[in-house]
Amino acid sequence: MKNFQIESAAQLLQRQIWRERDILLPGNANDPFALLCPEVAANAIGVELDYREELGRFGAGSDKFEVAGILDRQSRRIAISKRFQPETMRFTAGHELGHWVLHSAHNMFRDRPVKGRLWDHSPRSPQEQEADYFSACFFVPARLLSTSFRGRFGSTVPLPLNDESAFWLTSGRPELLTHSGSGRLDFAIAVSSCQSFGGQRFASLAKQFNVSVTTMAIRLGETGLIDG
Repeated sequence: MKNFQIESAAQLLQRQIWRERDILLPGNANDPFALLCPEVAANAIGVELDYREELGRFGAGSDKFEVAGILDRQSRRIAISKRFQPETMRFTAGHELGHWVLHSAHNMFRDRPVKGRLWDHSPRSPQEQEADYFSACFFVPARLLSTSFRGRFGSTVPLPLNDESAFWLTSGRPELLTHSGSGRLDFAIAVSSCQSFGGQRFASLAKQFNVSVTTMAIRLGETGLIDG
């Protein structure tokens, strides 16, 4: 499945939630961040999402793992284990919603914990990567990210990695980025986790969207908001 198809599926769900926001989340109907919630999304598509103390282990031998999420299409239920950090639980829930929307031919998924996107996708199957991408697109919509990004870093897009941007991102130590052996990767992570720029202080993009720094760093590159 192509990335644009996955992102389109996430956008369809977002638009449905926005249309039904007065019913789905009456107290925060006009807060776009409140609507980017796995519980709200599950309610929108008629799936019961619950959190359990644990979901057991699955697999055999060296491939046995602690189950973080289960999708059961027949019972229209998604279960998330509470044994993991909130960030991991949230992204795993989005991952299971991705399976629900994208992979209708499969009735059951048992998944490992998914903290967020990874730089190297090779160890994961195509379906798992697709569910990861859906989760990232759902929690970090391109248009909302662009608005939040420009409010922090200005209207120059993509933000370049140069002495000026590196100065602000490193609190006056630009060589940490400009002379880094993995400059573009470090740059993306620095922008994702940045809490001040140009004398302005703010919550980091990763924190505002409630995703991992790595997920946000990858999303910034995918949406063309940073150079590289």
